[in-house]
Amino acid sequence: MMLFQFLFSYLLLFVGLPMLAVRFKEKEEGWIDKLFVALVHSSLFFIIVIHLLVFIKLYETLSLLAVTIAGLVLADRLVNGNKSFVTTTLTLLYDLTDNPTNWRRMLDARIEAAKAASRGRGARLLAALRANWLAALCIAATLAYAAFVRFKHALTHLYFGASDAYVHMTFMKFLAENRIFAETIYPYGFAAVMSAVHKFFILDPYIIVRFIGPTCGMLLVLSIYFALRRVIGANYVFIFVALFVYVFYAGLPSNPWRQISALSMEYAAIFVLPGIAFLITYLRSSRMAQLILAGECLAITVFIHPYVAATLGIAYVLVFLCFWKTSLTKTSIVRFGSVMTAFGVVGAIPLVIAFLTVPAQDMSYLEENIQGTQSITLSRWIDVLASGNPLVLGMLALIVGYALFRWFASFGSKLRERQRSEPAVIAALALFFVFYWIQESAAYGLPTAIPSDRFGVSFALVAAMSLAVLLHLLIRSLPNPRLRRVAQPAVAVLTAAAVFASGNVIAAPEGGRYQYDDNVKVYLQLKEQFKPPFDEWTVVSPMEENHLVIGYGWHYQLWEFLRALEHPDESELKFETHHIFIFVEKVPLGSDTPVTEEEALVPFPEYEGADLTEYYYRNTEIRRILESKAYRWAESYMERHPESVDIYYDSPVLRVYWVRKGDRLEVDFLAP
Repeated sequence: MMLFQFLFSYLLLFVGLPMLAVRFKEKEEGWIDKLFVALVHSSLFFIIVIHLLVFIKLYETLSLLAVTIAGLVLADRLVNGNKSFVTTTLTLLYDLTDNPTNWRRMLDARIEAAKAASRGRGARLLAALRANWLAALCIAATLAYAAFVRFKHALTHLYFGASDAYVHMTFMKFLAENRIFAETIYPYGFAAVMSAVHKFFILDPYIIVRFIGPTCGMLLVLSIYFALRRVIGANYVFIFVALFVYVFYAGLPSNPWRQISALSMEYAAIFVLPGIAFLITYLRSSRMAQLILAGECLAITVFIHPYVAATLGIAYVLVFLCFWKTSLTKTSIVRFGSVMTAFGVVGAIPLVIAFLTVPAQDMSYLEENIQGTQSITLSRWIDVLASGNPLVLGMLALIVGYALFRWFASFGSKLRERQRSEPAVIAALALFFVFYWIQESAAYGLPTAIPSDRFGVSFALVAAMSLAVLLHLLIRSLPNPRLRRVAQPAVAVLTAAAVFASGNVIAAPEGGRYQYDDNVKVYLQLKEQFKPPFDEWTVVSPMEENHLVIGYGWHYQLWEFLRALEHPDESELKFETHHIFIFVEKVPLGSDTPVTEEEALVPFPEYEGADLTEYYYRNTEIRRILESKAYRWAESYMERHPESVDIYYDSPVLRVYWVRKGDRLEVDFLAP
């Protein structure tokens, strides 16, 4: 139920509503074009609008709704003129008012027109399926496995699979409170996307964070489909090859475990291949709308994640240079540079404001990943290349083979007719090799600024796309049409067999566990059972519950609670909320044995470092000490105060104690 709630809300807001205003060309009426064009426009719109509303402290559901409606009406009118949805609707209402008896006839006419359009689209879809039924079946099976890999964790566990997902949920809640850059300088674009769904549909942020990660993972897969449809057309066999390699082959650094959780870098990466495809389409057709879409993709990535923005910027420059025959003119350079600069500046404005206004700026993570040139011998380079990814070696062999073919083959008229697509092919291959050197820069002793596990997200997408483009070029260059028809499925079968034979097949990953499913279950119960302000509640627990309860209840760190109990002279433990819920792990997370009395008697572990969460909760030994102390104290307190303490939830791994304030003004846990 939660999954369907999220998918309906997200797709309606980011795909359904924009389609009312977006005008598609005749060749862009396929579902994949509509999906990504609408997603690009809506993502940038909501990110900009939410940032503006938060900066002026007016971000509420009504304000977002009003701005969205106004923006939709304005865009619809500007783009579609007299054929806009608003104009058509107003005309229809006027006609009905003028002659109410015609409403049935007009409604029937609308229904018939809709049916005719649906029949036309259905007929085209069936014709395409009949012509490519086997490839379509293979693509559907690949997409189904991709969905299984990405959604399995979210459907089988209540907790998030990555620690960053909890942080992004907090950022989303900060935006809801008209706060931005509250604790650190970090792009809020991803939080704005999630917040739009939260504000529009009053959907629990937990549901959004739980399912947006795997949804993002599926959009990454579909971005390959979209880009290839733009670059090589409806060659579904090689589209299947690219999707299959990306979804099944673990040799690519696609990091599927990062696609099961709400992570900003993965969401930004959705727009890498579409941006490249839009730019290629512009360079082929000189349609300004495609350049604007490419610029929008760049702005979105700048808003969301700087690593992806830098990656996309490199890709744009490479693609632009590969179309040198048409792009390297003064007009083209000025147009390309001005559009990209404008969108890049728009995306960078929030971070510029943050750097100018937020005093504490921790840049250690970026600085740690910057590496200078290292001295590496040629033999070492050869060893790294030879022992590298088989896909890289295979593509090298294919490129050499094609070069030899072009050297010896006859350059007849048919081959010349196909040369129109070669700038795009050259661009795809250039992207692959430049991205490969960036990905493996540390191994080759080259300067490095982006960690390989992060850059690998974009490299895997580009590698899958480039493989399909190269295969398409090689098979298309064969002179015999019958040979081409046989070679396509043969290459697809051989590729799939090679992936399975390698044994390096992607399986559904298990995400990291930072809390039990039981903890989330209790949070969901508390949120539904106790409604502020009449039933205010506080949770005492490790850090993860803090991210969950923001906006619904209060939170107190478990390590601070226990330290205060052991040092009553240094602090106080007074709670004014109606209910206090103390989460105690009977089997501390990260271990498989219950808490012990011996661990409870160990002196409280003091720590003066900066990362308290890492020390107290990620260190299994320290966590066991804390949970043992908490269990021993809670059982003793319940015996001494049976009238105000109950067990709210109990399972083999978690016990939640419910302390009620009752008629007291406050609960003082240090009082005798």
